[in-house]
Amino acid sequence: MLAFPCNQFWGQESGTPEEIRAFVQKKLMPLGGNFTIFQKADVKGPGIHPVYRFLCDNGAQRHTVGWNFHKFLVGSQGQVHEKFGTGAGPSVIKPRIQALLGPR
Repeated sequence: MLAFPCNQFWGQESGTPEEIRAFVQKKLMPLGGNFTIFQKADVKGPGIHPVYRFLCDNGAQRHTVGWNFHKFLVGSQGQVHEKFGTGAGPSVIKPRIQALLGPR
């Protein structure tokens, strides 16, 4: 899993890279995932990071990031399968990931 901290939502991600990393390790890692944490990035607007430009422009329909903790499910070939808003937690996303992975 890839995490791109963003400070575009009421300054909620104003910490240093070290503080952000500590938060992710404490709050998100227990949810059952390994996160690669990138530097802060713009996820909307004129300075949008190229990864988010791709994610928002691809998939079933054009999309914009509405708030923090927006999630994208991307397949092994780079195709955007689904987009999830802030409220979508692991219990919603995990079955979709498992479906993409197929039987084990």
